[in-house]
Amino acid sequence: MVLRVLIAALCLICQNWLVSCDPSNLTYIESAAPSIESSSDTSSFVQVILAIVVGFGGFVVFFCRGGKKKFKGDAVFLVGSCDGGKTSLFFRLRDGLKNGNLRGTHTSMITNEATFAVVDDQDSEQKPVRFIDFPGHRRLRPLLFANLEDCRAVIVVIDACTFSHQAREIAELILDLLTSTALMKHGQRMLVLCNKIDAMPDDLAGIEAKKMVRKRLESEVESLRVSRASGLGETDASAVRVELEIAGSNFRWSDSPLEVEFVDFSAKTGLGMDAVRTWIGQLD
Repeated sequence: MVLRVLIAALCLICQNWLVSCDPSNLTYIESAAPSIESSSDTSSFVQVILAIVVGFGGFVVFFCRGGKKKFKGDAVFLVGSCDGGKTSLFFRLRDGLKNGNLRGTHTSMITNEATFAVVDDQDSEQKPVRFIDFPGHRRLRPLLFANLEDCRAVIVVIDACTFSHQAREIAELILDLLTSTALMKHGQRMLVLCNKIDAMPDDLAGIEAKKMVRKRLESEVESLRVSRASGLGETDASAVRVELEIAGSNFRWSDSPLEVEFVDFSAKTGLGMDAVRTWIGQLD
């Protein structure tokens, strides 16, 4: 008797879950699920098997008929290496400064997502935008590329103070983005933020970070492009990619399928925030 009740409960749970996902699944369940009360002659073992089959069949129906994630293609992605300042930018855009201070952050393995109107010091009207802040860990990079169809614009956040040590890694990320067929479905623009310019080391004093970063990344992207074309570079075999169309012999930012801009920025002091707000406001 207890077993029969458990089986009935299992069937009911499966039915309620499937119907909540897609009401049309009810037709499938009603035609496939056994009636526990009217099957007194059926062995408990057979009922267990049938319950499992119905549950499994429900999962198949769910994934075949609506389980695939649907992308809106309207999000602004915040990407980059660890400790570059992506999450600081996310909270600065959402919350502004709290009592004159930027909200503290730490390296995280989670994704931050929210839809909000960018905070404006002048309180001007801003339309709500969906932002997704992806972790910078390389081993979580597949999570980013699995969701690129949801992206209409991407902000690459760079630590300008340590850029020289990360230039190759950042260039690899940018090249992967620019050659992704998934990103090209809805992607329009790319903004490279040279963050932490308020803390530039003495040996870089007086240098305009965005010009330095732009030139170095252009060179690194070209080097990687040539290596991959000759079969020497590493690529993600699971990703569908296209070749960059180069007007001359070497890659230039004008060859990018996305419009690319560079901005000097400081999440801490707010330098460059007006340029970021303007860039976001120009998105279609």
